[in-house]
Amino acid sequence: MSASKNEFSAVRYGFTQLAAYLKNTDKKWTSWLLLLTMLLSVLAIVGLFVAFSWWYTGFWAALTAKTLIPFLWSMGEFAVILGGMVSAFSLKNFVTNRLANLWRHWLSNDLSTKLLDEHKNFLHIERSASNLDNLHQRIQEDVKKFVSHFLHLTSDFIRSALSLGIFIGTLWVVGGAFTFTALGLTIVIPGYLVWVALISAMTASFLTHIIGKPLSSLRKQEERAEAEFRNSITPLQDDAENIAEERAEEYYRATISHRIKEVSEITKKSIAVQTRVVAFQNGYLHASSIIPYVLAAPLYFTGLIELAQLMQVATAFSQVNSSLSWFVESYPTLINYRTRALRIHELSQQCDMDHTHSLRNNIRVEERPKDTIKVKGLTLLRPYPRADKDEPILTALNLTLNPGEHTVIKAHSGLGKSTLFKAIAGTWFYGEGRIKIPSDKTRYIVPQYPTMPSGTTLKELLTYPEEAATYSDDDCLDALEKVGLNENNKFSTNLEERRNWRKLSGGERQRISFARAWLKKPNWLFLDEATSALDEENETLLYKLVTSRPQEMTVVSIAHRSTVNFFHQRIFELAPNKKQEPVTSSSLS
Repeated sequence: MSASKNEFSAVRYGFTQLAAYLKNTDKKWTSWLLLLTMLLSVLAIVGLFVAFSWWYTGFWAALTAKTLIPFLWSMGEFAVILGGMVSAFSLKNFVTNRLANLWRHWLSNDLSTKLLDEHKNFLHIERSASNLDNLHQRIQEDVKKFVSHFLHLTSDFIRSALSLGIFIGTLWVVGGAFTFTALGLTIVIPGYLVWVALISAMTASFLTHIIGKPLSSLRKQEERAEAEFRNSITPLQDDAENIAEERAEEYYRATISHRIKEVSEITKKSIAVQTRVVAFQNGYLHASSIIPYVLAAPLYFTGLIELAQLMQVATAFSQVNSSLSWFVESYPTLINYRTRALRIHELSQQCDMDHTHSLRNNIRVEERPKDTIKVKGLTLLRPYPRADKDEPILTALNLTLNPGEHTVIKAHSGLGKSTLFKAIAGTWFYGEGRIKIPSDKTRYIVPQYPTMPSGTTLKELLTYPEEAATYSDDDCLDALEKVGLNENNKFSTNLEERRNWRKLSGGERQRISFARAWLKKPNWLFLDEATSALDEENETLLYKLVTSRPQEMTVVSIAHRSTVNFFHQRIFELAPNKKQEPVTSSSLS
C-alpha cells in the first residue's frame, strides 16, 4: 500500500488483513460467527430504522387526529422499537469489539513472529530501516486502533449503504416530483428530494476532504512527536541514578520541554484543522435536517400532503442524507485509520523484504563435525543506510580458533571485533566469506551490556532466555555464589523476588551474564568486553571461573585491558586499517 492521497487503498488493505486473519486464525468458527452476528445486527438496526420511519407516520397521524387510543398504541410500538434498537446496537458493539480483540491478538502475534523469525527481521530493521520508528507502538497501539477503526467503519458503511437502498425508494415516492415552468416549458423533476440529498452530500464530502486534507500529514507528525516525547521521558526511570550523579537534570528538563513544545505545536495545528472539520460537519448536518421541511412545505401548505406525510418525507430524507454523508461523518476516523494502516503496512513490508538487497550478503556459516572454528576470507560491511554503501569494517580475515585454547582478540575501536563475534554467531549478514563451526558444539556470547528483562523473578533473570524450570534452584544459587552475587554482597538470593532488574549496576549486570554462562556451560564462550564494568578483583574471579576447565569451555575474549591476557594462551591482533592485511598472532604461553 502506497502513501496514497485517498483512503480507499487503506480500506483495501484492511479487507486484505481481515481475510488473512479469517483464513489463518485458529479461532475460525468463533471469528466467522462474530462477523456474521455483526452483519446480522447491522441488518436488524436498518430494519428497525425502517420500522421507526413508519411508526413516525402513525404517531403524527394520531397527534393530528387528536385520538387517544391510536396515540397510546403508537407509544407501545415505540417502546418495542426502542428496545429492539438498544438491543441491536448493544449486540453490534459487543460482537464488533470482541472480533476486534481476537483480530488484534492474531495480528500482533503475526507481526511479532515476523520480527522474530529465523531471518531476524528485527535486527535488519534496527540496523538499516532508519525510517521505521517505534516498533512497540506499531504492534501495541497502532494494531489496536487499526482493527477497531476498520470494523466499526465497515459496519457503519454497510448500515449506511443498506439504509440508502431502502429509504431512497421511499423518499422518491413520498417526496413526489418538483414541477416548475421555465421559458414557457413545464419541467418535472421526479424524486427531486433524492437529487437534493445526493448533490448536497457529494458537495459536503468534497468540501470535508478539502478542509480536512492536512489532517493526514499532521497525524503522522503527531505520532512521531509523541513517540519522541515518550522516549525523552524513559531515561528518568531507566537511568535515574546516572542522571542524578551526572547532574543532568537541566539537560533532561530542556529536552523534555523541547519535546513538549513540539507536540504542542503539532497538536495545535491538528486542533485547528479538526475544529474547521467539526464546524463544517455540524453546520452541514444541522442545515441539511431542515431541507426536507423547506422543500416539502409548499405541498403541505397547499394541502397536497398531510402533516404525517410531511414527517415521513423528513424522516426518509434524513436517512438518505445520513447514508450519503457517511464519508463526511466518518472523515476524522478515516484519517486516523489510514495513518494506523500505513504504519502497520510499513512494518509488514519491512519484514517481508530483503533488507540486504543493497549489500553483498555472501557470508556462509557452515556446520561441520570438526571441533575448530575457521574463518576464511571474511569481509564485514556496515549496513546501509546507517553508513555509506558497502563500507567495509573488516577485510579478508582468516582466523582459526582451536578448542581448549583460550584466545583474546585485540584491535582499536571500530575495527570489527564485536562484529566478528556477531558473524560467528550468525547475526551479522553483511559481507562475504565463510565461517565453519562445529555442528555438535554449543556457543554463547556474553555482551558488554547484557539484557535484563524487567518484572521477572531472579531465577527467570538467571535462566534467560530459557524457561526457569530448565535449571534447578540449587544450580541457580550456586551460579550466584560463583560470580560473587550472594548475601554477603547484599545481593538478594530469593529466586522468587521480582523487580526492575534494569536498575542493576553495570557490574551486577555483567556478573549476572557470567552466571548465565556458568549455568549454560557452552563449549564455546565469547566474551565481548564482558568485564568492562568490573574492577580487577572481580574480573579475575570471573575469568578464573570460566577458564578453569579449558576442555569443557573454550573462551574467546574481546578486551582492551591487558589484565585479561593472563587467562588466555593466544592473542590475535586485527589489522588497524581496512586494507587486506594479514592478522598477526602471538602466543601468551
